[in-house]
Amino acid sequence: MPVFELEIPARPSEVGRVRRAVRAAVVRYGLDADHADTAQLLASELVMNAVLHGCEPIVVRVSVERDSTVLEVFDAGDRFPEVVPGATPGRRGLHVVATLCSDWGVVTAEGGGKTVWCTVAHSPTIEGRGTARPRRRADDPTNL
Repeated sequence: MPVFELEIPARPSEVGRVRRAVRAAVVRYGLDADHADTAQLLASELVMNAVLHGCEPIVVRVSVERDSTVLEVFDAGDRFPEVVPGATPGRRGLHVVATLCSDWGVVTAEGGGKTVWCTVAHSPTIEGRGTARPRRRADDPTNL
């Protein structure tokens, strides 16, 4: 179950609002400042990617599960994000995501669009927060 879900317009100015909301959500669940820093950075990268390359509606979801925090960003566009080798500044978002998260991927939506997701592992001291839902890894060939 999501800790929160937020639909935003496709405007770069919305990234700051998402960062604050993600930080507040993970801190409210008792996770430490380092975890909150990582989660909000990852959320901002995923959201900015959706704003720049996706289509409205853009929906951000955060779920705190037993072993990880899951960040999901849905957008109605069908263009899949790509990690560009040797990317220039402004095209490094998915490099940041791949480096800082435990796992990430893309899942197509039945009615069109996609959800780009990532997980941020945390200590197993968070008990009873639910279990992870199956997702497709970024490197899974059945993703497409």
